[in-house]
Amino acid sequence: MSILDQLGIKHNTDKASRTRVRDLSIDVDKRPPGHNFLVRYEHFLQSLTHKADLKMLELGAGPDWNIGASAQMWADYFPNCKEIHIAEIRPAGLEIRTDRIHPRIGDISDPHFLDELGETQWDFILDDCSHRWDHQIIALATLVSSVNHGGIYILEDIQTSFGDLRKR
Repeated sequence: MSILDQLGIKHNTDKASRTRVRDLSIDVDKRPPGHNFLVRYEHFLQSLTHKADLKMLELGAGPDWNIGASAQMWADYFPNCKEIHIAEIRPAGLEIRTDRIHPRIGDISDPHFLDELGETQWDFILDDCSHRWDHQIIALATLVSSVNHGGIYILEDIQTSFGDLRKR
């Protein structure tokens, strides 16, 4: 098991190989399994763990049942990252603020909000918000130029964007 996956399990993020829902009223068989993304991500991200003044942006703070879990995991995984920025549409995202985690409330489908995010040069961007192709495309098109040379941009959950179900 990778270090990043261990941290994902510790912080209960759905990116890990295992997860648990904090709402105990949810039937065990209906709890979401972990996506097991972190084992793959670590291969690419481990080179950034010791980078001084790492700048990270995650689009999306996570579902209601584990909001902020991913940000806490990143704070542990990237000890030199002084500011982890989280773009979130829901005002509840403000509740995850710490000295290192900085939520920014806005809509990823809003080009002006994306332009504001793109004013910073990032070492790592992870898109894990609406999972709609139109939002993913506009975010990637706007933000990819703000990724530093040698930086990483990950588009998560693109498999959920197929078909008419994603048009809302």
